[in-house]
Amino acid sequence: MLKALTTAALLILPGTAMAADWGPFYAQIYGGARLPGLSSFDTTVYPMESGPSFGASIGAATAIDGLSVGLDVMHSSVTYTDFPNDTLSTLTIMGTIEGAFRLNDRFELYGTGGLGAMNIAFSDASDPTNADNGWAPAYQFAAGLRVKATEQLSFFTELKHQDTFVPVVQFGDENVTSPSTSVLVGLRFSTN
Repeated sequence: MLKALTTAALLILPGTAMAADWGPFYAQIYGGARLPGLSSFDTTVYPMESGPSFGASIGAATAIDGLSVGLDVMHSSVTYTDFPNDTLSTLTIMGTIEGAFRLNDRFELYGTGGLGAMNIAFSDASDPTNADNGWAPAYQFAAGLRVKATEQLSFFTELKHQDTFVPVVQFGDENVTSPSTSVLVGLRFSTN
């Protein structure tokens, strides 16, 4: 099932090799904290609190040693520092490419980049009708350390940054941005 889902997802990524050249396949789950940062609503910049981040990804190694491609989905949510009833949530869907450098049999450093889309959703807990969301083209990059526990299971920690190329339009004509940086930990299951 994992191989079928990964192959289907990877066939839509442009510029990749044929599925027969891919493997091993992997699936990841992760969670952590979105760090405090800034969001903008038109020309006004607002400080944001920290909040939860979590996600999952699937992918496969390519024929090039240390290089893999995948599909990543992540959600994060933060409140405004000055308006604790107001929340901005992001949902991203990214095609990714990863380069890994094996330090030894158990440890490897890696970096990833991704392109896709981000949904930014605003909500006001004191007024449920005061809510909107929108999509925009987006990117991400991350760096991390992976530790192999068994042939099929690894633990990882990473620092991931995500942002849109252009603001998301909400409430008809308001430009919203919500760049995020998250510290994450997770599990990687592989078909090695």
